[in-house]
Amino acid sequence: TNQGYQYIFSTTNRGTDLGLYQANFIGYLNEEKGANIKRVAIIYENSANGISMADGAREKAEELGLEIVFDESYPAGHADFAPMVTAMKNSGADAVMPYGYMQEARLIFTAMRDLDFYPVVMGNSNWPSYYEALGDATNGVIAVGNWNFATTQVNDNPEFQAIVDEFEEKYGYFMTEQSGPAYDGIKIIAEALEIC
Repeated sequence: TNQGYQYIFSTTNRGTDLGLYQANFIGYLNEEKGANIKRVAIIYENSANGISMADGAREKAEELGLEIVFDESYPAGHADFAPMVTAMKNSGADAVMPYGYMQEARLIFTAMRDLDFYPVVMGNSNWPSYYEALGDATNGVIAVGNWNFATTQVNDNPEFQAIVDEFEEKYGYFMTEQSGPAYDGIKIIAEALEIC
């Protein structure tokens, strides 16, 4: 979406934006809640998505004057996070911004618990399956996402609220981070077909 193509676009934020939002929320915790978070750790999958999220987090963390005391990537499918989590703990990080997928998140959070390391964790997902897969390891994780069903833009709009309510009634869980943009994508296609 950044290569200048006329007909290719995204209805959601880029990975860089999500990383930026994570660091920005740490700034909010400091300014509005007196959290006093000074040192942050960034751990991410060495993929286009992970790299772009880490880039956004780095940029915003530096802008906010946060010290990045740990910044490392790992390959997809990495299985032993104990050495990396030990290094994060020893770095004195007050907050951790992890970027990865479910399996790696499970291993990272398990290693953190095993090593009694409980910093503020700024995650990057709010899927129902996240809790189902990770259980109590998700306690204390703050997540940012590219869409949220419980915003004033949704709650204050009867049309949007009806969509969210219908989704929950049909599927038995709230309209997730991916479901909202997917719904928008279908609406865009429908409107484009009507114009054509």
